[in-house]
Amino acid sequence: LYGAGLLSYRFREDGSVEVHHSLVPDRPMYRLGLTMRLPEVDRVRWYGKGPHENYIDRNHGALTAIHDLPLSELAHRYIRPQENGNRTEVRWLEAFGRGLVLRCADVTGDRLGFTAWPWTQEELDAAEHDHELVSGRQVTLNVDRRQRGVGGDLPGTAALLPDYTIPAGQLHEVTMRLSVEVAAPPAVPLTSG
Repeated sequence: LYGAGLLSYRFREDGSVEVHHSLVPDRPMYRLGLTMRLPEVDRVRWYGKGPHENYIDRNHGALTAIHDLPLSELAHRYIRPQENGNRTEVRWLEAFGRGLVLRCADVTGDRLGFTAWPWTQEELDAAEHDHELVSGRQVTLNVDRRQRGVGGDLPGTAALLPDYTIPAGQLHEVTMRLSVEVAAPPAVPLTSG
């Protein structure tokens, strides 16, 4: 289906979990990472590109800083629902909700990307119009080693340059550390959108 892969978990003494995923895909991929469903996330804080959405071939206008936004400002509501709200070059992120914080950190120095939506990937794919996406109580958090670019550099074509793809037949890997702790979000956002 997707090729040869390995997913491993390393439980650390400090209570965190190191997740490693390696894959040699049979076909070009859209993203490589981990998808989680989280209850009632209110906001996300991260150190990386932002505050607005950005992709590996569209991130020069985004600032590298610590950003902090409510969930409602992370997704980009296109008229025709599609992939949206990605942030790139993320060293770490924190998802706050219900008095807890999920922390996710890059382990290898390759940096991560993420999206956070109040709907599932399946709901996003099935929607024909923006109003069909109804926010739920659970949040989909995608933490990726890489997501392909959006293309469109050349007028009249959506060509995607090879540097911004996830090609078939090559080894792709992601390693991240996850932990959950009791915490509250910061009282004042460090940056704003």
